Amino acid sequence: MVAGTPREAASQHITVDGRLSPAQTLVGPNYSISAGLGKQVGSNLFHSFAQFGPATGESATFSGPATISSM
Repeated sequence: MVAGTPREAASQHITVDGRLSPAQTLVGPNYSISAGLGKQVGSNLFHSFAQFGPATGESATFSGPATISSM
């Protein structure tokens, strides 16, 4: 057995699963998640992800039209 250097933590990703918009992997470290990646129904905006795991120090910012109701 050969000792190696410690592995770096695997980078996390945000992947849109293709249910509500085309499947794709977003590029970080500052992920921009727009209304175009989801589906608006009334004043709600829905997104669907295969993977949602920003790493420490990364950010995910959701944006949408003014007609979206925030809670």
